[in-house]
Amino acid sequence: MFRQIKQYIRLIPVISSVYTFLWKCKRRIRKNYRKDKYLFSLLCPIYKAKIFHRNISFLIFTPDYNNIGDHGIALAETTLLYKNGIPFFEVPYSIIYQLNQQDKLWIFNGRRIFFTGGGYLGTIWIENDKMVRKIVTDNPKSEIIFFPNTVYYENSPEGERLFRESIEVFNSHHNLTVFLREQISYNKVHNIYNNTYLVPDMVFSMTV
Repeated sequence: MFRQIKQYIRLIPVISSVYTFLWKCKRRIRKNYRKDKYLFSLLCPIYKAKIFHRNISFLIFTPDYNNIGDHGIALAETTLLYKNGIPFFEVPYSIIYQLNQQDKLWIFNGRRIFFTGGGYLGTIWIENDKMVRKIVTDNPKSEIIFFPNTVYYENSPEGERLFRESIEVFNSHHNLTVFLREQISYNKVHNIYNNTYLVPDMVFSMTV
């Protein structure tokens, strides 16, 4: 009896280590499952749009936050695309942010990308500006069009550095067009970015 008890005692560390190993495996599997499920739900709608609609365009960065002006811009853009018979799939700001977190901004490559208009190019919204450059870099086979935007880079060493990065990224892309919605921005980037045009803000295309 005593000998059997000693044998069981010797097995305790082994059993404990096996249990710990199995518990860690279970945690890892559950963690990976949650991550895979999250990525699937994030990427699947975009992949479906690309697969089932060969001519699909993506309208990205549209607002899903409280800014009535940005919502007006997005409404004008979607109306314009509908009227011109351009099939599109809308990817709002929060999804773009999540794609950036997962390093999946390349997912649009090969399809036309419309950036919503507004005022996020430059140093006022630096993180947005960085995401824009990443999208341009990661989608070299896409035609990229910026709806009327404002460009502002502050007059500082950091602002000048970011502006130079913007110029390099935008001009390295083979098919990129930037529409500017006011004269100051147009004067800043005209003859610096390859393709720039001065046009009114998108909301002016709407009729009451």
